[in-house]
Amino acid sequence: MIGNSPKGDAEYSDLLFYLSDHIKGKNLTISSLKKKIWLLQIDEEYWIVKKFSSGQLLQNQVLLTEKLHQYSIINTYRFHPIHQESSLSSLLEKEGLGIFEYIQPHKKNVFHFTTKRKRKHALQLLEKYHHTVKHFTDEFQSRLQPFSQLAKWHSRLLEFIHYHSLMKGYMPNNYFQHYVMWAQWSLQELYQMEAYLHHLPLHVIHGDVVDHNFLLGANNRLYLIDFDLMRLAPKIIDYLQFANRILPHINWSLEELLKEDLPKEFESRFFLTALIFPTDILREWNRFIKGSNTYKQKVWHYLYDLTFSQFSYRKQFVDQIIRKLK
Repeated sequence: MIGNSPKGDAEYSDLLFYLSDHIKGKNLTISSLKKKIWLLQIDEEYWIVKKFSSGQLLQNQVLLTEKLHQYSIINTYRFHPIHQESSLSSLLEKEGLGIFEYIQPHKKNVFHFTTKRKRKHALQLLEKYHHTVKHFTDEFQSRLQPFSQLAKWHSRLLEFIHYHSLMKGYMPNNYFQHYVMWAQWSLQELYQMEAYLHHLPLHVIHGDVVDHNFLLGANNRLYLIDFDLMRLAPKIIDYLQFANRILPHINWSLEELLKEDLPKEFESRFFLTALIFPTDILREWNRFIKGSNTYKQKVWHYLYDLTFSQFSYRKQFVDQIIRKLK
């Protein structure tokens, strides 16, 4: 039985019906969770059906999760065995449809980076992930293009500056100039240290180390999920993302950050300089300017807090790092 197919999903309905005919199970139901994601029930088992952006991305995630489980990392989902069947896997890859385990979330606790204990738990899982992927990163050399964080940040900065005239009604010029100045200073310094980055070994990084990609299960185990932004890059990129995401929770305190049990190798000059780049500000404002009025209303409170309420803490943080690097 196929249930709850929303408007706009007609292009996928034929394939979903096809799956209902080919997946082994006495009772099969499919219902929509949100756009491009469905809940699939096969007898008493639950699976997620997700529309990926490409068959190649799907193939990479199937291989990555299988390798993680082979090396005893079980804190993530597995894809359905149907992905190992040549005829059906080819059909799924053509449509970019992946079927993987549904992890029952904890009923009361949604995972966030709000406490040091939770951040430590996430960091331990991230370190475990990196320790594991180094064993098979070579298998992804031909699958993933090397990722340049500096090139991405440079592009993000140019876009931010391009939107300056559209931001004037929202952001006073003093704030805008500070964020641009910090970004330009950081990038200039980082490009001078680019050789350091190129000498670091490549890993299959997660690429999106945000708290909602750490799922606390009903069994109280923490899972690392959603590898859509997996890249071939030094693992320091994942730790920079982690640090950027937790800084608002510790009031942009460098002292507190250095107590977060980050690997010692990331107290490098490169790492500290990169923390000055206001990647969150540029990312969120670029999205805001391009977003609909509904989106703007939805995120304005968060963006105001990030940009203005936290500004004095961030400025003090930047000043501390610059003094430390001199």
